[in-house]
Amino acid sequence: MFCPKCGAKIPDSANNCSYCGHKIERVVVPPVTNNNPVKEVKKENVLLGIVGALIGSIVGVGIVVLLSFVGFIASVAGLVMGICTLKLYEKFAGAISKKGVIICIVIMILMTVLAENIAFSIQVMNELGEKGYSGDFFDIFFNLYYYMGQGYLNTSTYVTNLVMVLAFNVLGSFGYIKEYLTKK
Repeated sequence: MFCPKCGAKIPDSANNCSYCGHKIERVVVPPVTNNNPVKEVKKENVLLGIVGALIGSIVGVGIVVLLSFVGFIASVAGLVMGICTLKLYEKFAGAISKKGVIICIVIMILMTVLAENIAFSIQVMNELGEKGYSGDFFDIFFNLYYYMGQGYLNTSTYVTNLVMVLAFNVLGSFGYIKEYLTKK
């Protein structure tokens, strides 16, 4: 053993350094008992976690779409999406790290865009029906950006709604995500 103050080699049983007189402190490691179990670190399965996060985020997509029917955007959708995405990621992956939280955030952003695309496509389809035209949901949904690019759909309304939904989802899930990042 070496003295932590002067670096001199001293016997393992010494209480003081024989060269500088520094008191040697010993760190006692408690034995593992039933009262003091070793915490087992679970390995994170990222692929299964992504599957769980996708399943969890679908709940949030449903809430965003349902709220859009009544013309309402709420941070509760973001909170629900955040909770479901993070919890199911953790459940499927076995653990969650900061990398897992970042994956969940990306999934939540992508699923929020998907939710807004679904809601906007339904809105366009309903408006076409009111004007006497028949609109096919899947045609509108899969060609949404093309129709916006051609000027058939109001791009500013879509972008405004998307930004508002993303902002409310960030507000709703921010605290929960922050809690996850600080405890991991």
